Amino acid sequence: MMSRQTTVVLHARDYTPPVISLLEGLRGYRQQRDLPWDVRFVDESQLGEVPKGACWVVWNSTLRETLQVKLGELHCITLLGKLHSEDFRACDFEEERFGEIAAQHLEERGYRTLVTISSKMRPRTIRRVEGFVRAAEGLGRPYHLIRCGGMDPESGLDTAMIQQLRDLPGSVGIYAFGDDQAIWQRDQLLRAGFRIPQQVGLVGTGNHRGICERREPELSSVPFPWAEMGRAAGKFLHQQQTGIPHPRPERLSPGWVVSRRSTGMVAAQDPIVQSSLDWLGKHLDTSTPLQDLVETTGVSKATLCRRFKKDLGHSPKRSLDILRMERATEQLMENTLSVREIAELASFTSSTTFGIAFQRLRGCTPTQWRRVWH
Repeated sequence: MMSRQTTVVLHARDYTPPVISLLEGLRGYRQQRDLPWDVRFVDESQLGEVPKGACWVVWNSTLRETLQVKLGELHCITLLGKLHSEDFRACDFEEERFGEIAAQHLEERGYRTLVTISSKMRPRTIRRVEGFVRAAEGLGRPYHLIRCGGMDPESGLDTAMIQQLRDLPGSVGIYAFGDDQAIWQRDQLLRAGFRIPQQVGLVGTGNHRGICERREPELSSVPFPWAEMGRAAGKFLHQQQTGIPHPRPERLSPGWVVSRRSTGMVAAQDPIVQSSLDWLGKHLDTSTPLQDLVETTGVSKATLCRRFKKDLGHSPKRSLDILRMERATEQLMENTLSVREIAELASFTSSTTFGIAFQRLRGCTPTQWRRVWH
């Protein structure tokens, strides 16, 4: 059993937003349990400053092995990876949920056909695909797997793959199993002449902001639950200190999609539906937007609802709710208005009802969403 007086070191190459969230999770667990831990972050340049006997927390076994080459044997917890006696894994993901959440997000945006583009798939990837396929079936959306040789920036998607995408009915929603893979797919699709997000929507995995926000259109992504992973590492270490040498990894689940421009607008094929969406987007503060929309389009309410249902799979009211929630999401990220003020602007009667609707759509509360960004 290790001493309670512990230096806990989170080691990564860079001090990025995910690392900050991991550190907050570790410190949150320490504070909750009132543990006398010195929790700190160190990068490559600070390795020599760490006292002997510290407990290390790293992303995977590759980083653990690198540390051991530099520093010798050490007590190290990995956040993900294979479970070995010297490679304690603190958490694991409900991998299927990544795919399920991505499919729900793409369906919500109106994409008619759901797709994955993949070469060789690892076990984690296979489980994410299974979740994506199962969700697509449940949502009544056709699913297609397009195979490629790999992420070669020179060769890209070959002509046959591009034609497969062009032949699919309606707008296409693509789920990629990692942000780097999604960015590669985005660049290849743009090179082939596809319009993102109008023709093709794209969702990645991980929400690495340095990757997702590097170039336009910025990438929507299912985030890893970074803070929860930090808490899981704290719990794992604490259990070891209290006499459990090999605790079970914590099972964690992602909760929502961080929506950016790659799925930033609902994809509509019907010109009446598209013009209606454009009008709604400009009149979100109107007291009776749906009634005014019927008058503006010149078609009956029943006809408008039928065309929305046929093109997007849901009603004009649902589209209005999505557009209002998109604006509310952006306002939460800007951090200039209170949750109550944002709820009022989104036409909710109270911050409580807004919070319920937001959690139903995003999988987290408005406060939790704001915490991701600030």
